[in-house]
Amino acid sequence: MGDLVKVEVFLKEGLLDSAEYYLNKERKRGEGRNRFLTEENMVAVYRALIDYTRHRTFDVLDVARYNDSVANALTALQSTVRRKDESKETLSQANLILTVERKQAQLNLLLALLVLVLAGGGVSLYIRNRRNRLIEAEERAETLTRLLEDATRNQSKGEDGQFFRKILLQQLGMIRLVAKQPTSQNQELLRRISGITSHELPVESLLVWEDLYPIIDRIYDNFYTKMDSCFGDVLIDKEKQLCCLLCADFSTKEISVVTQQSIPTIYQRKTNIRKKLGMGEKEGIVEFIGSI
Repeated sequence: MGDLVKVEVFLKEGLLDSAEYYLNKERKRGEGRNRFLTEENMVAVYRALIDYTRHRTFDVLDVARYNDSVANALTALQSTVRRKDESKETLSQANLILTVERKQAQLNLLLALLVLVLAGGGVSLYIRNRRNRLIEAEERAETLTRLLEDATRNQSKGEDGQFFRKILLQQLGMIRLVAKQPTSQNQELLRRISGITSHELPVESLLVWEDLYPIIDRIYDNFYTKMDSCFGDVLIDKEKQLCCLLCADFSTKEISVVTQQSIPTIYQRKTNIRKKLGMGEKEGIVEFIGSI
């Protein structure tokens, strides 16, 4: 760039030979290396000035072509950069779409697995509950059948406890059915047992407690009358019925069957009775009422 300054100075002084010397020196120095566009244009302008001063002619076609090539190269570079940026943006968008689709697929898979687990758990729970209900129904049927067998087997002996059971079962419509034919072959009796144990046949519509209470009094030394006179205002009907069944020596499972109440419900009623009567937790209900 320093030689070009000298060329400019010598041109202004009119020293064309000196200006041409440093101009040629600058051109040789620039051969084989990339020069700035401004330097290349200055060399061409100074060459044109020298030629015009000496020969009244000049040629700037080469520098014009050079400028065009630089402009074209710059345009091509910009186009390449733009296409590269566009490709990068397109690739970025494609990656983003792929990521979203992958996450959506993962979410759908998780939802499907969740639905499958919930469905499997629901089916398993349904099967387990159904199996438990069937087992409980079988146990209730066995309990009711055993009650019936005990009542019918001992009816000739005239035992007081079995007499009450017989009357209760008679109200449930089972004594009449068993008298027709043996239990194992009596389909109507089996349907009655199934209806009671499955709660399809409500026992509240069958049992007439107003008829059963006098039997309790007669067999168990006025148990119901004592209970009703002392605690009639405190105990509800179902609690009174529970006390009578306990007095008749019914087990918790037997009470559950003939009253169609769950065993936890019966235990809760026992707890409520003890609280209402001011009893201890382990104290017997029948003994407490009988001691009054």
